[in-house]
Amino acid sequence: MSFTVFEIDERIELITEMLVDPETGEILSEEQARLLIDEFQMQKDKKIEYLCKLIKNYSAEADALKAQKQAFEKRQKAAENKAKSIKNYIRYILNGEKWKAEDASVSVTYRTTKDTVKIDDIEAIPDDYFRKPHDENHLMKTSIKEQLVNGSNVPGVHLEESVSVIIK
Repeated sequence: MSFTVFEIDERIELITEMLVDPETGEILSEEQARLLIDEFQMQKDKKIEYLCKLIKNYSAEADALKAQKQAFEKRQKAAENKAKSIKNYIRYILNGEKWKAEDASVSVTYRTTKDTVKIDDIEAIPDDYFRKPHDENHLMKTSIKEQLVNGSNVPGVHLEESVSVIIK
């Protein structure tokens, strides 16, 4: 993807393309890059101008890629939510019954999971059970489960048996 906001002297752009790792974006040899750019018969101010414009081009490309990534993340989340909603509807319709299509292309089964950690009040859970910020993504459910299974009380959570719908 070539993202251009500013026109850059082709020589400088070529050198940066040759000396930069396409996977990481890091300069392979800073010394070699300096030597090649220094060899150009160009005023210092022009070189700096082109290099600054090159930075702006790469920054604009990074911003565009970030926006695209966020758009894909939203689409991913929407697709996941649709699948989850439909799975919940199938659970409701079948009410625990196993089911298989006539041509055996798809089937519905269930898996019972004992001792699933369910959150009642995230604010009541002690800080010791979080890796980083005080949110569900950083909750150490395995540690909580061990404590609850061993008979200890952990505020804000309880164990529950859950049934998962499996679509094959």
